[in-house]
Amino acid sequence: MLVDTGSSDQGPRLITERGLVCHHFPWRDDFAAARNYSLSLASKSHILVLDIDELILPTDLAVLRDLIGKNAADAFYLRQINLSDAFDTPGWLPLNALPGPSPFRASGFCQAFQVRLLPNLPQIRYQGLVHEQLEAALQAADMRILESAVQVFHLGWLQREADPEMNLEKAELYRRLLEELWRAEKTARAAYYYFLAIKEPSRRIGFGLKVLADFPELRRKQEIRQLLVQAAVDLEQWQRALNYASRACEDGLDSVELRTLRARCLNQTGRASAALTLLENDSGTENLPFNHYLERIRTFVLLGWKKEAAEILKLLPPGFPQAARKKLERFLGEQ
Repeated sequence: MLVDTGSSDQGPRLITERGLVCHHFPWRDDFAAARNYSLSLASKSHILVLDIDELILPTDLAVLRDLIGKNAADAFYLRQINLSDAFDTPGWLPLNALPGPSPFRASGFCQAFQVRLLPNLPQIRYQGLVHEQLEAALQAADMRILESAVQVFHLGWLQREADPEMNLEKAELYRRLLEELWRAEKTARAAYYYFLAIKEPSRRIGFGLKVLADFPELRRKQEIRQLLVQAAVDLEQWQRALNYASRACEDGLDSVELRTLRARCLNQTGRASAALTLLENDSGTENLPFNHYLERIRTFVLLGWKKEAAEILKLLPPGFPQAARKKLERFLGEQ
């Protein structure tokens, strides 16, 4: 089932010219409502949910049928591969880190797991104006959500990276809807997503600290703790950022990205040796994020080890984007 919510391009016409039916649902600032309309049209036993800018490999169709045959009563997480050339995006990995080949041209990706395959039942419906989810309905129906190896390739990030104006428009739509959701619900879920939508560092810090105080369950959210540190870094409040990072570690949270941010704060507060110790924990690890290599070079330069800093460029893994490599070379050449 194809559902259009008010496209201004030629998409609906192209769909009908190919002999397919394009259903229409008037857009009303509610992603869940649009998705639920599409679910109501389905007539088969199971539903696979894809956006217009997403694809799965033809070879995975047999895998999906096998999942349904063996676990007909369950829903499934599929791995969403957000293809991206923005190598300094948090969580970005080079394309060769994919478990299998990609038929699309991109230097890397970020990934997430989303429920995309589910039984066709009337009580299973999306919730949320934006960042709509099925998990609450599946939990209420006492249904299991299993993991699968099937990948959904999402091309939308590449399109928005090539069109900054489109990116800004979508970001503003999400911010506005998330603010409405937060005002209406005042739940942990609404607070989490509204926090992610706030881009101005001072506001992000203020709201983030409120979120952590009001919703203790969100203190375990790696992304919130990491973005709080990043916001303080953006303001060049290095000691404050280091304090946020240290508290996150005390709470048992850790990641390559968080260690990289901590190392930058240590460098900026005159503790390059401590930064090196922290970064050495990840030495030899493949597919580290771009910022980790940048921080290793910065640390070596601060320690006076410019030759060792240059050696890092020789250790970049195969498939490391050429644009990212050149940015590291420029940074090193400026030191």
